[in-house]
Amino acid sequence: VGTPSLAALDLIKVAKECLDIGIANAKPNFPVNRIGHAITKYAQHKGYSVVSDFAGHGVGLEFHELPQIQHFILDEEKDDGPFMRPGMIFTIEPMLNIGCQECIIDEQNKWEARTADNKLSAQFEHTILITKTGCEVLT
Repeated sequence: VGTPSLAALDLIKVAKECLDIGIANAKPNFPVNRIGHAITKYAQHKGYSVVSDFAGHGVGLEFHELPQIQHFILDEEKDDGPFMRPGMIFTIEPMLNIGCQECIIDEQNKWEARTADNKLSAQFEHTILITKTGCEVLT
């Protein structure tokens, strides 16, 4: 793979920081959109775009369940969405891009994603449990 560029290393660092910021905003009795709003504000402040095509999700009997955890949230949407309640389990998995936020899904395998402008992207993910006082990272 070789040595990553300074730009790639910074993108990776900020993507991890965005995951940590999302986790810090996972609190009982707060709307789920607070997570994505905090991620969006920080990523944009650092000069990166946040992919809006993919989201975190609830984890239960099915692999992808409600609530949907959007990572790109505008200011006017920050207090929308369902409220986090103790016992909820979901993923937070922001994907940041150096360029545009749009992604393309590979037409052949229908799974691989890449940025529309072919610039670098980074993503981190954790599954969390909302507790009575905050959250617990399960992964």
